[in-house]
Amino acid sequence: MKTEQITHTPGPWDIEEGPSGMPYISGGDDADYDRTGICDLIEDQASIREVFANARLIAAAPELLASLRELLALNGSWERGNAYISAGFVESYEQIASNARAAIAKAEGGAA
Repeated sequence: MKTEQITHTPGPWDIEEGPSGMPYISGGDDADYDRTGICDLIEDQASIREVFANARLIAAAPELLASLRELLALNGSWERGNAYISAGFVESYEQIASNARAAIAKAEGGAA
């Protein structure tokens, strides 16, 4: 039985404030059209600060996923013996680390 690969809405995902003042996440790569709604958040039992913290984490998901994929690809290259401690390897690692720090900062609401 063959299963169909389902992909997520492309990033970046952004937090927008809805009419009720609660955040919602939108995404997609076409700035000329309405972006795709990812999710609406509600206050329910959480504090408003927690709701916005959850929104930041959700909105950072595409960048976090991309950073993890890059890290695993670099690590896989290292494990196969295809990467050496060279300027190119260090540059790749530094770029991936920078992307990961930016994604974490986005998730946590801070600066990279």
